[in-house]
Amino acid sequence: MIIKRLGIAAGLVLISVQLAGANFEKGQDAVAQKDFVAAVQEWRAVANYGHKNAQISLGKLYEKGAEGVDADIIEAYAWFKLAAAQGVAEAKTGLDRILPDMTAEQIDSGNSQAVAALGMWYRNFTGQEEAAFQQAKAEAATLKQQQLAAEQDGGKDRAEKQRALIAQRNAAAKEAERVREENLQSAILAAQQQAEEAKQQAFLLQQQIDSEKRLAATKVEQSKQSELDTARARLEELKAKQSGASVQAQTSIAQNSVPTSSRVISSTAPVALASPAKTAIAPTVAAVPGNSAVIQQAALVPLPAQKPGGTDVTMQAAELTEKKIVIASASPVQVEATKGASISGLENMTGLEETVVVEIFENAKTVALDTDAAQKEISDSLVRIDALKWSLISGAKGDKSAPKMNKILMSRMSPIQIAEANRLAGEWIIDRQKRL
Repeated sequence: MIIKRLGIAAGLVLISVQLAGANFEKGQDAVAQKDFVAAVQEWRAVANYGHKNAQISLGKLYEKGAEGVDADIIEAYAWFKLAAAQGVAEAKTGLDRILPDMTAEQIDSGNSQAVAALGMWYRNFTGQEEAAFQQAKAEAATLKQQQLAAEQDGGKDRAEKQRALIAQRNAAAKEAERVREENLQSAILAAQQQAEEAKQQAFLLQQQIDSEKRLAATKVEQSKQSELDTARARLEELKAKQSGASVQAQTSIAQNSVPTSSRVISSTAPVALASPAKTAIAPTVAAVPGNSAVIQQAALVPLPAQKPGGTDVTMQAAELTEKKIVIASASPVQVEATKGASISGLENMTGLEETVVVEIFENAKTVALDTDAAQKEISDSLVRIDALKWSLISGAKGDKSAPKMNKILMSRMSPIQIAEANRLAGEWIIDRQKRL
């Protein structure tokens, strides 16, 4: 081994104790004066001759470094190696201290420096054993190759371990990616299921809403039909009432008809004409039977016309006859009817609610009815219009339940339909009043 060779070589070297001691002391003095560069020069001069104290001193100085001297772990290793070869225990301790911090390259470089220093001993002081030096140098080279081979083998092992570690990490990464992908797919599937469930729930909810709408529409239609049935029943009732009233009026006229041969008692009083705002109708006079030649009594029978200004009564005398009562009436005031239903066409308002009649004629004017669209709408709504017409007529004649029915009917009718019903009611009222 190289350490043994170094020990043998150190034992063969003879140096001058006086010279070595003097240089070593100079080096110590330089350290005391903080001149570490001078100390290195003094100690290196004698360390190259094998002075073990100078070698250990250089090793410690290069291990720590000092002012002007940089720390050099390779240099420290070389001098500790040479001192250890001479049996210096402190040098061996120094080697144990710095070796853990050195790389293989640094150790190889330190051994080379130690061998170079040992060769210097042989050449400078003995001039002999050159063969031993060369052998030691060859052994050092062999040791270096062995170290390199060991390092290469170790490098292969480390590389293999590194490759195995990389492969393991790659496998772990792939497994983690697989798990992540599975989790992602599971999350997507769960989201799709939730979306499908939400869609189904929305569909069911929409079906429920549609069903409720249809039910509500059915109820509304049933309500409309019920109201329409009620209106039709009311219409039939009004028609029946009007038919009864017409029959009664015709019967009364037939019973009171006077033949052309009958003698008419002329009026003893003039006809009273009302102002344009009030049209007065002459009252009828009833004659009581008595002796044929003498008028025993004249009875005045008033016919009231209800007006806002009061009751105007025109009295007319009637003579008594033996056989029958002849009714004589004054000629009514003739008012030419304007185009369409107009309140000016009324000759009198006997038996009517004036306020209601006025409202009927006013409502008939609220919408234009002569357009094609209005006529089309009217032709499509004849039943409702007819129902409202008769209900309005009933109200004009004093039926107290008519206003409520009017509201019900008009709530389902358009302004055109309402205006047409009022117009027809007005025409009927004018025509009826003319026949009275």
